[in-house]
Amino acid sequence: MWLGQFSSNLLCSHFLAAKHVLRYLAGTCSLSLLYGASPSVSPSQLKGFMHNLGCSDADWASDTKDRRSISGFCFFFQFSLISWSAVKQRAIALSSTEAEYYALTHAFKKALWLRVFLILLSLPIPHLFPLFSDNQAAISLSSSLSISSRSKHIDIHHHFLRSHISDGSFSITWILLQTCQQTFSLNHCLILFFLATVPFLILYLYLQSLSLFVLSHSSSCGGVLDLVSSAG
Repeated sequence: MWLGQFSSNLLCSHFLAAKHVLRYLAGTCSLSLLYGASPSVSPSQLKGFMHNLGCSDADWASDTKDRRSISGFCFFFQFSLISWSAVKQRAIALSSTEAEYYALTHAFKKALWLRVFLILLSLPIPHLFPLFSDNQAAISLSSSLSISSRSKHIDIHHHFLRSHISDGSFSITWILLQTCQQTFSLNHCLILFFLATVPFLILYLYLQSLSLFVLSHSSSCGGVLDLVSSAG
């Protein structure tokens, strides 16, 4: 996403960043998403929800050039990572609360699609589809109909999530994330994998929380079967 902004005007710094991406791909080419296996390492505050949940977060004003924020989310179904995203917000957020609220809107669009898709497949979904956010002000804004001087400028299309919360289809829960940001400990949330630079050793320790496993070298099909049998 970040490198794509400079495709028409590449500099040496962008080529260096692209080399880092290639190194990452080379170092993780043996990893594969495994569906249906319960991870042995689960974030403490997400236990009990990992079978069906969504996490939302924002990196406020992270772009030093245009000061736009980044919205990110990840969704799990039956303990498996099934959807993730990290995109730059179109509007400039005036506060971290506003950036987190935009991120919740971005996550809600995917959550609505996933909920309808699971219903069409007759798969079990929770009555209150849980979403997690680390910003209490954004959560309060999503469930309140009051308009204040700090929120009246927010475009109306971001407020569509309020109706889905009020009708009991979704719930938004606050989750502590500061410890994760300061120590890179994933005991609280997984979303930082998509928004922050995480050291490789920390990423390696928590691969199973992301449903990532190393395939065996025997064969592609046999490797997957080996993983399923060992995970089960």
